Amino acid sequence: MGDPLVSLVVPVHDGEAHLPRLFAMLGEQLDQELRRVVEVVLVDDASTDRSPALIARFGGDHAEWVQSINLDQNSGVGVARRTALEVARGTFLMWLDVDDELHEGALARVVEAARASDGETILVFDFRYRLADGSTRPGRGMEAASTDGFAAAAGQLLRREVSPYFWNKVVPRRGLVPEHFATRRNGQDWLSMVSFLSVHPRLERVPYTLVDYVQQQGTLSRKTDLLDYTSIRDGLAGQMRTLLQEHSVWEECRDDFERWYAPRISANSALASARRDHRGPGDSLPAVRANIFGLISLSSLLKAVRRGDRVAAAALLPLWVSPRLFRWIARR
Repeated sequence: MGDPLVSLVVPVHDGEAHLPRLFAMLGEQLDQELRRVVEVVLVDDASTDRSPALIARFGGDHAEWVQSINLDQNSGVGVARRTALEVARGTFLMWLDVDDELHEGALARVVEAARASDGETILVFDFRYRLADGSTRPGRGMEAASTDGFAAAAGQLLRREVSPYFWNKVVPRRGLVPEHFATRRNGQDWLSMVSFLSVHPRLERVPYTLVDYVQQQGTLSRKTDLLDYTSIRDGLAGQMRTLLQEHSVWEECRDDFERWYAPRISANSALASARRDHRGPGDSLPAVRANIFGLISLSSLLKAVRRGDRVAAAALLPLWVSPRLFRWIARR
């Protein structure tokens, strides 16, 4: 049997509660024919629960289409993805979080799209967010039907016309090296996607909802202490700028970068204002509210302006312009 067409990479850290459902889902997705063209690469990132044993058992039972890797120390999802790249045999790579859910027939649709592709284009699927209360909301992979050219694709990414996420992309493996996978704890999808585009600068939208992305509690935007939030955002922006400069598209992408970074500047100002007014050790939650509200308001404002929605823009403008209003919100 030859190499598979698609390698599905699943990083796992303390995923014991989710692995039985994942294994059942993979069994349902992959019939005997698809198991010949899709391999699953499970990477255990030094779990402290029973995940390694469960993965070893599943991999042993399905060795013909499952590879399993165990990392000696917890290194983060970026290192797990790098490690998987070194063993994955597929022509295309895709990724899934252990608690996410593929839609019925999703892997069959991926194989169909990959076979129809030229082998050089990144395939971008639609997806859904699944919230903590079980509700869902749609997420569009990209706005255009297709995009060709590194600067154009990077600009669309910065304008959020292309989602930065791993879990709705199918990426040609050719030309990728471990260094293309960012390993910072936060924002690595953004940086990795720019690196992928430097190798494969063509994007094509596949209008099919591939996966439900489960939004977990405890993510960066939901933590109650954001002392490090602004430094994380500034660090991400600095690395993004360096990456664009290294690939000689900085001048073409400068305006899009500045608009991309603008919500983060607004949020940083809101956080600083809130923290000046709330100096007690237990007052971090109001700062979070102000910070996140700043991100949401300016992002929403820019979208409203782009789509010509004057009513929405007029309503959102004061939420961005007035620092006093941010402070008032923080006190609520």
